[in-house]
Amino acid sequence: MPKIVDVQEKKQEIYRSATQVFLDKGYNNTTLLDIAKLCKMGRSTIYQYFKNKEEIFYEVSISFFSELVSNLDSIMLEESMSSTEKIKKMLSVFIFDSKADSQRFFQLAKVLMFLKENNSVFENKFKFFYLSVQDMFFQVVESGIYNNEIKQCDAESISIAIFGLAQSIILHTYVDTSRDNQKYFESICLMIDGIKA
Repeated sequence: MPKIVDVQEKKQEIYRSATQVFLDKGYNNTTLLDIAKLCKMGRSTIYQYFKNKEEIFYEVSISFFSELVSNLDSIMLEESMSSTEKIKKMLSVFIFDSKADSQRFFQLAKVLMFLKENNSVFENKFKFFYLSVQDMFFQVVESGIYNNEIKQCDAESISIAIFGLAQSIILHTYVDTSRDNQKYFESICLMIDGIKA
């Protein structure tokens, strides 16, 4: 009897391997043959699941950003935390998870920025994830204002500033790996304490 192949499992196996190849060689220097070798599959097998390298990269990107959004979303729904505690926890996930994975994070971001020039699907998806994360910070700040946990302020400006600081820390980590993110994180936490009601 022929072996039944789980299509989703096989796709995940391919894009897990592809992630490693993209990190090691960069997007432009990666070929489908490189990915096939790491997967221990033939190139023709990969074509059964993906049209091209760009489609594989798209899946890798979606997986990475979906996981980030899911982690932040679970913090937002945590009822036992105050709004400022949620903001700090979300920042912690964003800053420290991205630091641990900063090479992957920036490789994905760099290639997405390049590909979005030529592909509206990439551009729209990248914008969707970016704005989703930014909106999560906004919702928590707005909720904090409504619940009198955060001083009356412009929720949009505050959330954009907080999100911008987090992005800046990740960028610094990418440029200079010797930087201590914990100190930066603690400084942002002091600022967040300053908006408590």
